[in-house]
Amino acid sequence: MINLIRNKLVTPKMDLIFGQNAEIGFSMFGPIINMNFSFIAINKRALIEEIKLDLEHENHGQQSFEWQWFEEELYETNLPNAGPMPTKKHQSAIALNLPKEILIEKRIGFNGIEFIKNNKVLNDKVVEDLLLIMRNNEPNLSLEKKKSFSEYVGFYNQSFDWKVGKYTATVKTALKGVNKNYNNKFEFSLNAIEVEKLEANKGFCELSLRNTILPQDEQKDIQWNWVNPRINTI
Repeated sequence: MINLIRNKLVTPKMDLIFGQNAEIGFSMFGPIINMNFSFIAINKRALIEEIKLDLEHENHGQQSFEWQWFEEELYETNLPNAGPMPTKKHQSAIALNLPKEILIEKRIGFNGIEFIKNNKVLNDKVVEDLLLIMRNNEPNLSLEKKKSFSEYVGFYNQSFDWKVGKYTATVKTALKGVNKNYNNKFEFSLNAIEVEKLEANKGFCELSLRNTILPQDEQKDIQWNWVNPRINTI
């Protein structure tokens, strides 16, 4: 009984370790940061309720991200002529349980908060116009002439905000039962070649939109560009 009461009075604590590299992208999901994390709950089981990431460029530009998914590698399967293939569990980010003193490794995907909010409004307008076109038996490609389509393409172009230079990131982890966030910081830099590579994805966003209204045999393959800068924990 005493141990039970003592355990309830103990505030959960955790440590966080970043992987060596971040994966930076831009796609139909907007600006993206994917990273490997290692978590450990120190004095009792902990429940992560939310993880956000605030990003500041050296010239004071700011972006905020929130976790959307996480995955873990379960085991490897050896396939004939293919070699070892990792089996992964992928799920939406709702909460993450940390057993006491057991290292938990996860790959977590973050998307821009502002992009998520504005994207839904514009996407709904495009879908509404497309449904009207289909009810009127018009060609799907006539969607390209609609204001909603051009506004959606413009939105992707305006949402691209990766710049050359150094970024400082603050990862804010909220634990259930703890009043303040655990804040951990890291830095990374993007060079001109990496930013140019990512910026090419803006054109792929328009192409991806067109794919949704083209016949399947006319749709274009898209290979999204990613960069993997090394991070420095601070």
